[in-house]
Amino acid sequence: METKSTMSLSDTQVNPDLVKERRNSSLNETGRREITYLRDGAPKSTAKRRAIESIVFREPCMDMNKTYYQGDVEYHDGAVERAVTILRLMNIHKWSTEEMDVAMDLIRGDMALFVHMTMFVPALERLATDELRKKWLPLAKTCRIFGTYAQTELGHGTNLSKLETEALYDQNSQEFVMNTPRLTSMKWWPGGLGKSTTHALVLAQLCSRGKRCGLHAFLVQIRSLQHHQPMPGVTVGTIGPKFGGRGAENGYLILNRVRIPRTNMLMKYAEVSADGVFKRLGRDKATYGTMVLVRTKITNWAFHILSQSVTIALRYSAVRHQSQLKPGAPESAILDYQTQQYKLFPLLALSYALMFAKNSMLDIYRKSNERMGSGDFSTLPELHCLSSGLKAFSSDLAVQGVEMCRRSCGGHGYLNASGLPKILCDGTSAVTIEGDNTVLYLQTARFLLKTMLQPEGDSVLGTTDFLQRDDTSIQGDFDCYCGATLTRMYEQRAKIVLSDVVSKFQEALMNGQEQYLVWNQCAAPLVKAAKAFIHCFVVCNFKTSLDSLAVSTPTLTALRQLFLLNAFHGIVDNAGEFLETGALTFGQLKLIKEEELKLLTAIRPNAIALVDAFDYSDEVLCSALGSYDGNVYQRLFEATKLDPLNEHQVAPTYEKYLKPLLKSQSKL
Repeated sequence: METKSTMSLSDTQVNPDLVKERRNSSLNETGRREITYLRDGAPKSTAKRRAIESIVFREPCMDMNKTYYQGDVEYHDGAVERAVTILRLMNIHKWSTEEMDVAMDLIRGDMALFVHMTMFVPALERLATDELRKKWLPLAKTCRIFGTYAQTELGHGTNLSKLETEALYDQNSQEFVMNTPRLTSMKWWPGGLGKSTTHALVLAQLCSRGKRCGLHAFLVQIRSLQHHQPMPGVTVGTIGPKFGGRGAENGYLILNRVRIPRTNMLMKYAEVSADGVFKRLGRDKATYGTMVLVRTKITNWAFHILSQSVTIALRYSAVRHQSQLKPGAPESAILDYQTQQYKLFPLLALSYALMFAKNSMLDIYRKSNERMGSGDFSTLPELHCLSSGLKAFSSDLAVQGVEMCRRSCGGHGYLNASGLPKILCDGTSAVTIEGDNTVLYLQTARFLLKTMLQPEGDSVLGTTDFLQRDDTSIQGDFDCYCGATLTRMYEQRAKIVLSDVVSKFQEALMNGQEQYLVWNQCAAPLVKAAKAFIHCFVVCNFKTSLDSLAVSTPTLTALRQLFLLNAFHGIVDNAGEFLETGALTFGQLKLIKEEELKLLTAIRPNAIALVDAFDYSDEVLCSALGSYDGNVYQRLFEATKLDPLNEHQVAPTYEKYLKPLLKSQSKL
């Protein structure tokens, strides 16, 4: 590999266990490079990512190791410095939006103003008129203003229709009066809002001529561009320490009859005329396009946090020796124990499944966004279904996987220096931001329910076509190593789980129950149906992605082993549903369990090469346990020198507390 961290390393500088692992793998440098290109999408994308990474980590403030020992104020200072540095580099190197995404992915949880580029600018691009874009986008892109996306409120989150912030149109002054009338109405959680942003795209309920016209976005200045003080009528601040995401600078916003020009409404898909007439220009769901984009990006984030954690855990497991497999022999690497393999190899396989899933999701989003840009919104309902479910599924499993990786590293995994606690704390936010996962599963289920109740032929994106087929059952002799057989099993499970809950839903309606009551009574089974559907998408997408690959035989063989392990493990973990739906028999389940364990042995020689292929540099991982050279113990000890408590042999607490007690003649 050609990463910054490995270019100058010789075998003498690398832990001999990792040297052995890499030499014994069937994936040579060419094979690992092929996988890296798959991760990034193309060789040129890999080259671009590495170039950006090299530029970013040349900056002193991007050394993240010291952040493990910083207090909140010092950390905030560094997070803002990193944000300003990234934006400065963007202007120097003329980075595109895609290149900025790459740069920000490198330090996602450690940078303030993250929402400025990921939500504020994209929302302006997608929802504003040409006139408004011409005025504000140059300012945003050249950092003459900083923005955030203010949607969630103290009392409301995912239920957007019940947001309380108001935008009342004053026809006499041709202004909107922005107001948060109640305590629960204040905006709560927007990233960068706390201390840094100057503007916000505020989602508010539009009211004109005495009529409520739905939820729309408005550009509101919240801080002065001269002295950064809050604007009149604006109260703003940070919401306080959180479990993770220390650099996000989440804030609250109270608006007390703040007036903005009529033209500050984002009017690409809906407008209010000077005399207050409201007119819709496109689909009423177009405003939610930014959320779809962010949910798509969260799927990518889920891949990163899981694959980074698996990289750390597997490299550590290869160099950590403990106990003996054979009595009297030297201590064995813990990666040689089947129990450790069973913890980590399914997560390795899941990482690859999510890699292909996020690539497909990004591709689907780009194509759908092009269609929506030309006025074709036919893909939006299915896109919303898929992005919601995949965001929920990927973040749920990724966060669970990170915790398993941390546990698999024993006590050292508990240290911040391992990198794993930070990945876990920051990653945990993914299960709630841009929609609580349970609610998102229900949104996916709502689309699936409609698809089953009102079939209208093939789906626009093709993700639900199998639901309309008469038969997804397996014909002929059972071959658990046949990809088509495995995908049909997942299709049948998803279809039957969904069909069962649809039948219960219909039966309850026919018995005269009100629909809202039926929905709530069927909510838990609907969530299971949504999970089964998305799980089916991920597994089937893994297979179809492999079917179209043009890579070397060793690479394809290694990836196929991961596909099989991912499919087998999903069946074993959800055996009850597969059996209940007739997707497999008890005998087939027993065979799959046996073959699942055999795959651990098959994957073992390539485990380290497969995480090397993710191409994470030491700077990105920021882990004493997961470095490319595997010099774990030296790096752990070196990390102690960064702890301010170790700057002096005698801490101030000795004089304040310990000395008086130690010198005391009194009895305790």
